[in-house]
Amino acid sequence: MTTLKLIFLLSLISLYSCAQNTPKYKVDPAAQELDNRAMSMFYFFGNPDSIGKAISLLDSAIAIDSNYLRAHQDKLTLLLMLKQFDKALLTVNKMISLRPTALDFYLTRGYLHYRLGDENSSKADYQKSLTICTNVLDTMSVTNRNYDYLSLDKAISLIMLGEQDKGNQIIKELYDKQTDSTFKEYYGSYLNKNAKEIFEMLDSPSAEKTSNPIIKN
Repeated sequence: MTTLKLIFLLSLISLYSCAQNTPKYKVDPAAQELDNRAMSMFYFFGNPDSIGKAISLLDSAIAIDSNYLRAHQDKLTLLLMLKQFDKALLTVNKMISLRPTALDFYLTRGYLHYRLGDENSSKADYQKSLTICTNVLDTMSVTNRNYDYLSLDKAISLIMLGEQDKGNQIIKELYDKQTDSTFKEYYGSYLNKNAKEIFEMLDSPSAEKTSNPIIKN
């Protein structure tokens, strides 16, 4: 299940970007039901056949309602589990078209471009993520519950762009301020890592241990 953890790590929740003020969208009930059925198979996702069946259900949901963001997100998670990075890239492109200011989507696409050998496109996505994140943080109170998560997004974007010292300084500040041991371990897992080491960390079996501690499936 390591790659399932990977998409959670790449997304880093980014609650602000995913829950910003946008017009309320009414999902087609039939599409929502298919999505629910697909994700109810969660505990069978160690089996590639089960993942394939779940993706088929999600494709049906998307065929009914192509603007249903949650179905695209769930499909992306499963494609990453199968390491089908080319198909995952098509899915995240659709997600960005639906939510162009969601910086976590750019972080994910940057990773996919990296895995597909397109370093220039990868850096462009991390730059886009950094720009959005900086603009949001500049207007956000440090007491906002999303501030630390967005700060980590910013730090990772900086590291991926080669500004390792700046990124690691942000991570150290996040690490030092934590009082909860779970969160301290989470932020500490990124301390003093360069871009290559972060990718290796996300791809390693131990990545499961550093998944975001407040993720709720």
